Amino acid sequence: MAKHVRKVMVASALSTETDLASSNVGDLQFFDENKQPVTMATALATTAKSFYVGVKVNDDNEFYMSDRITRDKIEAVTAEDYRGYTPSYATVTFDTPVAGQRYVLRIAYRDVIEMPIQFTQSFEVWAKAGDTATTLAAKFTNAINSTTTSAGRNARVTASDAAGVLTLTAKDITIDNKVDTLYEFHAIEIEDVTLTTNGDPAFTAKTVNAADFGSGYWKIVRDIEKRNLGYQGSMFFNIDKWMPFTGTQMVEKGEQYDTVEILYNNDYRSADNQFVKSTPLHTTIFIKSGTGAAIYTALLAWANAADAFSADADDSTDPNA
Repeated sequence: MAKHVRKVMVASALSTETDLASSNVGDLQFFDENKQPVTMATALATTAKSFYVGVKVNDDNEFYMSDRITRDKIEAVTAEDYRGYTPSYATVTFDTPVAGQRYVLRIAYRDVIEMPIQFTQSFEVWAKAGDTATTLAAKFTNAINSTTTSAGRNARVTASDAAGVLTLTAKDITIDNKVDTLYEFHAIEIEDVTLTTNGDPAFTAKTVNAADFGSGYWKIVRDIEKRNLGYQGSMFFNIDKWMPFTGTQMVEKGEQYDTVEILYNNDYRSADNQFVKSTPLHTTIFIKSGTGAAIYTALLAWANAADAFSADADDSTDPNA
């Protein structure tokens, strides 16, 4: 039996049409239990027992559809507004330098799978007479951001400084900076940073902050959508010669997406016996920022209408609270 089935749909806007010819490609369309197009208000009316939802993928009125979602089979409804991606960063507060000393800044990373925490980059600067913590930090900024040295060109961070505090921010990897890339999103993660001179610490304080992947970042939405298309059987993407419908991704580069998750079950009877079985299903809706909260609120009200679903503090938090 199927253990878990997930459908992922990425939409540009919520359709208010009941005539499919009037809706736009990328619209999120609600359907009644007979798969007739209706507005969200009609699909989620108190008297409605089930509905479908789909995304229009072309002008031939073809839709990527969810499974049937029945009110008394819903397990949870969750939502999260768009939250931007924040790269990993670190700060180092410099101690007063000693003229003639060699200072080494070493950055360790934990995103290199082959060498977790063991992959490092180092930069060195010599302190001169008259240097202060502020001027030494500025020298490291110039060394790290340099485009004329091998170390600077290969640096995995950018640097800035102010009042003797050096800030290192992980660079954005651009090899995956398009929808039809063969690569998945990868974030540079700073594990640790040290500043030494003659093997002794040369800083008074430091902080290291992990990347925050946010919610609805377009690169992550793209990867989730592509994985799900593969799960549905599509092995070729963004070409017109082979499976152009199911193989086309709907995510748009640079867009921001709200997220709505619906976890539910559907009953079925298999050919091997007479017993009714239940399969856990999961529909994920990514829709351009600003619409997810309204869909979530309507879904939760509909699910609660017949006491079929009990709102849980962890599973159904108002994304606007």
